[in-house]
Amino acid sequence: MSGVPYGVTAVLQNDKALACGTSAAECCYDGISSSVAVSFDAQRKALKFGRNGTWSADTSLLQTSAGWATDPIRCSIAYDADAGKMVFSVYSPSLQRTDAITNNVNLVESVGGSDAWFGFLGGTSSSEYSGFHVI
Repeated sequence: MSGVPYGVTAVLQNDKALACGTSAAECCYDGISSSVAVSFDAQRKALKFGRNGTWSADTSLLQTSAGWATDPIRCSIAYDADAGKMVFSVYSPSLQRTDAITNNVNLVESVGGSDAWFGFLGGTSSSEYSGFHVI
């Protein structure tokens, strides 16, 4: 079965081990409480930032080539606790460009403590199935 990628989400959360939302179209982040997430949304060609299972900010990728959805990419997440800022950037070697989203966040407040689970979620879709993936 081949599917269309919705996207991949990196989550820091204190909801429960192996927390996963129920909507592939929301990159499987919907409903995860006590959390902060960043996502590469291949369908909407956007980078997203979320809190508590809801996307709160996004930025469209400057290049709208199909390469964002199909080519290998490099992602990085940086957090500056003193400044209270998180930066999520995506680099496409084939397009030779970087796009990023920056948000103000206090991780300890957002996840409800100094310990949290970290993981990746992914959503895919085909004419027959939607897939939810916890990695």
